[in-house]
Amino acid sequence: KTKKLLKSFPLIAEDGSNASGAWGITVATDGKAYAGSVPNGSLFQYDPATEQFRCIGKPPKIDLPGASGETVIWTLTAGKDGKVYGGTGYEATVFEYDPQTDKITGFGSFKTTTKNYHAHSLAYDPVSDSLYIGIDGVKAQLFKLDLATKTRTEIPLPVQYSGETSVFDMQYIEGKLFVRVDPSSKFFVMDTATGSILATDIPITSRGFSPRSPYDGNVYFTAIDTMPDGSARSTLYVYEWESNTYRSTGINMKGPGIVFDFISLDRPDFPGLSL
Repeated sequence: KTKKLLKSFPLIAEDGSNASGAWGITVATDGKAYAGSVPNGSLFQYDPATEQFRCIGKPPKIDLPGASGETVIWTLTAGKDGKVYGGTGYEATVFEYDPQTDKITGFGSFKTTTKNYHAHSLAYDPVSDSLYIGIDGVKAQLFKLDLATKTRTEIPLPVQYSGETSVFDMQYIEGKLFVRVDPSSKFFVMDTATGSILATDIPITSRGFSPRSPYDGNVYFTAIDTMPDGSARSTLYVYEWESNTYRSTGINMKGPGIVFDFISLDRPDFPGLSL
């Protein structure tokens, strides 16, 4: 609300190396925030209650021929009981951090071809206590990991996506899994209870999706509108929850959305919750 910077922390790994960026950032159910760095592939934690910031460490190394350790944590997502899950490159590994034990546990590599390098996207399903894992490299793949049994199952993508190279973004929203594939920059929606596909071939430019709106129950994202003069414009789109259809709102976003949330701005011109 004040637009003032409150805190700033350098991402320095346990070996003293500096990060050049953080692709994966999330907030756990206990309020702690996490960041995953590149190129030192480390997990960092910030506790707003104590204002303490620290490097937790790197995911466990995996026993693969030629593997030299992961250099990037591409994605982080929150699970139950304050747990956090991460996906890495370049061996496409997945890990869990448990704040109760302060331990990082590795689930191994999800590579099925030598050139599928990245576990690029994750989504946690609290109903089945499962993790959805999106892989990229030369072939887009989607896996489901049962966190109780550690059983992994590959979920076939809709047939029209056989040529895609990346499951680039995913989001679980109240029983539906939203899955963006690239390079076509389209997404499909899957019912996580039945595995049935509810909608396909929806264009998207945003990184992820909004939560369900507290007003209309729908989900928002950005995509390209072609204007009457032939120019392209990044526009706010809406996924209609009940009908599993989509439409443009016509609102010019002036660029792709990166992250969405509904928050209270405490402003008379934006009453209630705003996107």
